[in-house]
Amino acid sequence: MVLKPGTGKRTINNRTFTEYFRNEIREMIVEQPLTVVGANKEWDVIVSADGGGINGQAGAVRLGIAPAVDAARAGGRPGDRGACRGSGCHRHRV
Repeated sequence: MVLKPGTGKRTINNRTFTEYFRNEIREMIVEQPLTVVGANKEWDVIVSADGGGINGQAGAVRLGIAPAVDAARAGGRPGDRGACRGSGCHRHRV
């Protein structure tokens, strides 16, 4: 998983999140960490996922994005550290 400053582009296995997940709920789950901190358009996300089924992959991607967002936000804005953790984005169950 790569999280880099950008325009909000989302890619998983060389497809957009919308093409890959084909479901608004799954997409919402994956986007939750970025939505919580209000950074949907600030970061590009590139993910490689395999196995576990599409729902499991959505949860796994969210679990990968959440700590990366917390770490990235802490570097630029110390008060934001842990915003994802407090929202439940670090939990395995949705």
